Amino acid sequence: MTASMDPSWIIVFSGFMIKLCGPSLSYVAGVYHVALMEQFEDIEVVSWLGSTFACMYSLTGPLASLVINSYDCRTCVLLSGILGMLGFGASFFIRDIRLLFISYALVAGLGTGFAQGGCMTAVGYHFPKSASLVSGLITCGSGLGVFIHPMLIQFLLSQYGLHGAFLLNGGVMFNLCVFGMLLKQSPFERERKRTSATRHLSCSQTLRSLCGHCLQFITVFKSPSFVMLSFSIFCYSTALSTLYLYLPDFFFKNGASLQDSALAISFSGIGGMVSRVLVGFAANDESVGSGVFYNCLPSFVATLTLFLPFFSLNMEGRIIYGFLTGTYTGGQFVALVPIILETVDDKFFASGMGIASFSYGIGTLFGPPIAGIIYKKSGQFFSVFTFSAVMLFLTTAFGFCSTVLRRPRSVCEPEPEPEYKPTDAPPETEPLAQT
Repeated sequence: MTASMDPSWIIVFSGFMIKLCGPSLSYVAGVYHVALMEQFEDIEVVSWLGSTFACMYSLTGPLASLVINSYDCRTCVLLSGILGMLGFGASFFIRDIRLLFISYALVAGLGTGFAQGGCMTAVGYHFPKSASLVSGLITCGSGLGVFIHPMLIQFLLSQYGLHGAFLLNGGVMFNLCVFGMLLKQSPFERERKRTSATRHLSCSQTLRSLCGHCLQFITVFKSPSFVMLSFSIFCYSTALSTLYLYLPDFFFKNGASLQDSALAISFSGIGGMVSRVLVGFAANDESVGSGVFYNCLPSFVATLTLFLPFFSLNMEGRIIYGFLTGTYTGGQFVALVPIILETVDDKFFASGMGIASFSYGIGTLFGPPIAGIIYKKSGQFFSVFTFSAVMLFLTTAFGFCSTVLRRPRSVCEPEPEPEYKPTDAPPETEPLAQT
C-alpha cells in the first residue's frame, strides 16, 4: 500500500496522462488536415493552419519555461488544460478559417505547449539521476495518444463533423487540469517558492528578474554543443511534422479509406510506445548513453521514407510503415531530456528545455508549408517525402556534431548578475529566476 502511494509514482502516472491528453494531440493535425481541406480546399492556407497548431506545443517552450521559473510545473499544466478547453471550445462556433488560426492553432496549440513544458521539466526536477528511464515511461503516454487519437478523431469527424470534433477535443484537454493537480512540487521548486516569499519586489526589481530569465537563454546558447543540438532538433521536427501532416492525405489518395489512413498513423503510436520503453531502459545504462539513440534512429526513418511508395500499395504495408516510423522516432524524445541534462547546468535545465522545445516548434511551423510548396511545384508526394528524408539525415549529422562538441556542464556556468541593493531590501538570497 505504501508503494502505491509513493509520490514518485504519482508523478510518473500524472506525466503519462498529461502526455496522453495533451502533446500527443499535435499528431492528429494530419487527420484534421483532410477534414479542413474538404471544407476550405486551399492547401497552402490549410497547411499553415495545421503546422501552426502542431508547432505550438513546442514553440511555446520558452513561455512555458517562464511560467515554470515564476511559479511551478503544476501551474503550467493547469494553464494548458484551460487554454485547450477554451481554444477547441471556441473553434466549435467558428466558420472562418482566419479565426481558426487564433482559436485552434494559437490558443489550443498553446495548451499543448504548456502541457509539454510542465510535464517534461517535472521529470528533470524529480528524477535527475534516472531521467532516461522515467522519460521513457512518461512519454509512452504520447505513444498511446498517437495510437488512440487519430482513430478517435476520425470517428468524431464522421459522427459529429469538424466542429463537433473540436468541441469534444476541448473536453479531452480539460482533463489536464485534473492530472496537473497531481504534480507535486519538487524540493527545488519548494525552496524557490520559499525564497521568493521572503521578498517584496518593486517594479524595477521584477523587471530585473524577468531580464534574468532572458539571460538564462543567452547563457545556454553559449554552449556550441547545445547550438548543434538545436539545429538537429529543428531538422528533426521539420521532417516529422511533414510526415505526420501529409501521410493521411497521401494514403487516402493512393486508395486507402480515411479510417484506414488514420489506422496506419495509429500504429505508429504502438511502435512509439515500444521504442520509448526500450530506449528508456537502454539509455539509462551509462555505458550506452542517450546520444547513440538520438543520433542513429533518424537515419533509419529516412531510409524507410525513401521506400514509402512501396509501403503504400496495400493495407499491410501502410501499417508496417506506421509501426516502424513510430518505433524509430519515439525514442528521440526519451533521449532528449538526459542529453539536455548533460549539456547544460542543472540551474538552466528549464531554460534548456524551453529552447529545445522552441527549436522543435520552429521546424514544425515551417516544415509542412515548405513541403506544400514543394508539392505544388512538383505535383508529386514523393518529392515531399524526399525532403523529409533529407532533413532526417541532417538530424543525424548535427546530432553527431553536438556529441563531439559536448563538454562537462560547467561550460554553462551562470554569469554573475548585476547586483541591486535598495536600502529597504532584505539580505541577498539566491536569484529568483534561476532554475
